Amino acid sequence: MTSSADPLDGSPLLVHQLADPFTLDLLPGQAVAAGCGYAGPGQVVLLSRSVDAEFNDLQVRLDRLGVPSLRIDADRLGDLRLTVEARPTVVWCRRFTRTAMPGGTAIDALRNDSWIAVANHLTRLAVTSLPGAPIGVLDQLAGARALGIAVPATIVTTTPAEAVATLPGDRVVLKVIESHFVEPLPGRLYGVFAEVVERRDLMRRPPPGMPLIMQEFVPHEAEQRVYYCLGRMLAFEIRKSSPAAPWSDQASVLVRPVEVRSSIATAVSSMADAWSLRFGAFDFLLADGVPVFLEVNLTGDWRWYESKAGNRAVSAMTAAAILDLHLRAGGAVHPQPSGFDLLSFLTT
Repeated sequence: MTSSADPLDGSPLLVHQLADPFTLDLLPGQAVAAGCGYAGPGQVVLLSRSVDAEFNDLQVRLDRLGVPSLRIDADRLGDLRLTVEARPTVVWCRRFTRTAMPGGTAIDALRNDSWIAVANHLTRLAVTSLPGAPIGVLDQLAGARALGIAVPATIVTTTPAEAVATLPGDRVVLKVIESHFVEPLPGRLYGVFAEVVERRDLMRRPPPGMPLIMQEFVPHEAEQRVYYCLGRMLAFEIRKSSPAAPWSDQASVLVRPVEVRSSIATAVSSMADAWSLRFGAFDFLLADGVPVFLEVNLTGDWRWYESKAGNRAVSAMTAAAILDLHLRAGGAVHPQPSGFDLLSFLTT
């Protein structure tokens, strides 16, 4: 990971609000070779990109459990031989985007549109698909508020210096409305992360040239990320100096597993049910013990948090959930070797 002073060639994208965006190289890697190029009954289908560490690990686990899986990566489509027939047991789609696919010609555009259509079809065709219906952060905040869950005071504005008067406190949080990563070229992602800004400093900044989310800064004693997968939940407490620290200063970030508080579990369950989510990484602040919802990430990478916390609990949880869904849908598993310990395998 490197940083670049002006990676978007003079674009006004948060030049003043979030200077020096981070650059992440996600060039095609080596995915785990499981599956047979046949998307049909009895098959788990994983759609992503080849450097997806979460899916690489999940695929190894599924293969070890005897669950047949097919991997389709947006950045490695050229040699894939695929036949779609009947209903896969489970389809999980994450990071399978048109921007990850090579292009530039009319044929490339036609090919990429065709793959996106197939991915959408597989998602609808499956007995169960993850993560669930997409929902943007603005709708998340409005929906959480309607469910009685605390959220920061939030506005959308193209003129933060003028609009800041509507929010309380000496500091505010600025963030982009959609994903904090953009991918103008396949495999080259630029990250622009939330920033805590003093009100007096904000007054000196020019307009960003695009709508931004601006929120009150909520003083808090802790931040938690809760991974939700089909009713199961696991939580990590995160200590960091700034919103960008997991990318800019990873060594300073502290992560530890914690019990899921009953108030947070209730909030997560109500949001997942209301929004038809089967997977998500829910971010909360704890302010005087009250959970304040920030957003849910439907991609929700977990391997980095596991490595910082020293466990593999989320990896185990997701593999167990997919195995359960596969079996419920009538999928078969290959016989396990003599002496195979399922519980021990899932938790390592």
